[in-house]
Amino acid sequence: MSRRTVVKSAAWSAPVMALSVAAPAAAASVTSTISGELDVSAWEGGVEVRGEDANGNRRSTQITGTKVGSTITNLEIDLFVSIDGRQDGDAAPVLGWTGMPSEWALPVAQEVVTIDGRQFRRYVIKYEGVITASDPVTTVPMQDLSFNSDGPQGTGVYLKMQTRAIVDGKQIQGTPGATQYFGGLNPAGAPMRDQQRSARRAPTAPTRDMSPQARQNARVLRG
Repeated sequence: MSRRTVVKSAAWSAPVMALSVAAPAAAASVTSTISGELDVSAWEGGVEVRGEDANGNRRSTQITGTKVGSTITNLEIDLFVSIDGRQDGDAAPVLGWTGMPSEWALPVAQEVVTIDGRQFRRYVIKYEGVITASDPVTTVPMQDLSFNSDGPQGTGVYLKMQTRAIVDGKQIQGTPGATQYFGGLNPAGAPMRDQQRSARRAPTAPTRDMSPQARQNARVLRG
C-alpha cells in the first residue's frame, strides 16, 4: 500500500467531533410585589383605621420577592376617602386625625382624585420605622396603626386603599381592593363645616380597644 493511499484513508476515517457548549441560563428576574390590609369603620363620630381587628388578628404589609440585604424605603399607604350627603356638598373634605404613637405617621391630606367617577381625598400614611428585609417575603407589622378622624358630617363614607414602597430602587405598588361603603350615617350627629368656627368637635383619641361603633361595622380594606 502506498503512502498516498494510507494518508487518504486516514483522512476519511478521522472522527468528526461536534463541540456543544450550553448557553448560560438567563438570570432569573424576580419582581417584587406589595399588598396590605387594614380594618376600617365609619359612623357619625368619625372614620376609624386600624391595623388589628376586634379579635386581635394583626394586619401587616407583605412585600414579596425580597432577599436579605434588600433595601426597602418609602413604605406608604394611600387611604382614599369620599363622603356622600355633606351639607357643603364637598365629597372629598380635609379631615383631622388623631392616633396612637407608633411607627406609622398620621394620615396627611393630599390632592383630590377621581376613581370610577367618584371624587376621593387621598391621605398618605407613612411608615417611619426601619425595615429589615428577609428572603423571600418581608413582613411589616401594622398592629400599632390606629387612627380616628373627626366626623364625616355626611350620610355615607367610601374608603379605599393602596400600598407602595421602593425596593432596591424600584417603585412597586399594590393593587387596590374593593371599595368599602358605610351608609346610613346621620349628618346631624356632628357639626357642619359652616358651624365649625364656633363648634368644632375634635377627633376622638383612639385606644387599643376598638370602639363599639367600629366593632359593629368594621370591614377589611385591601391593597
